[in-house]
Amino acid sequence: MTTSETIETSSDETAEVDGPKQLREALKRAQADNAKLTTQLMGRAYTEAGLDTSSGLGKAIAKEYKGDPTVEALLAFAKEEYSYEPVAAPDNPQAQTIADEQKKLDGVQAVSGSTVPLNESDALKQAEQSGDFKTAGAIKAARLRAMKKP
Repeated sequence: MTTSETIETSSDETAEVDGPKQLREALKRAQADNAKLTTQLMGRAYTEAGLDTSSGLGKAIAKEYKGDPTVEALLAFAKEEYSYEPVAAPDNPQAQTIADEQKKLDGVQAVSGSTVPLNESDALKQAEQSGDFKTAGAIKAARLRAMKKP
């Protein structure tokens, strides 16, 4: 029985020596997991708050904010420090998609030229509105000549 007591004692001493080391390693793992989860939660909070952490105001807030990883806490910080008010997203995601695409279409229409040829009346209106009296006079003269021809 003395041999078994010696074995138990030596295994207890080994456990005590490994105990603090294991606790430090467990603490490091727990801190790493906590940091990873906090990063994920912060990413969701920034997305839900409508902030882009890669540029602009979202990037500035991401550098300074070290608080609670919730949307409410993030928005409270952004409002207090930067007077940021989030833009309310529409309830219908398809409506947002349609509105975005309509904006793109309007932008393209604004810079594109008309493919429909102007008729004489439209050309006259455009010339008079732009102050091009030479072109307006030429159009009116062409109308008068057309009226004189039988």
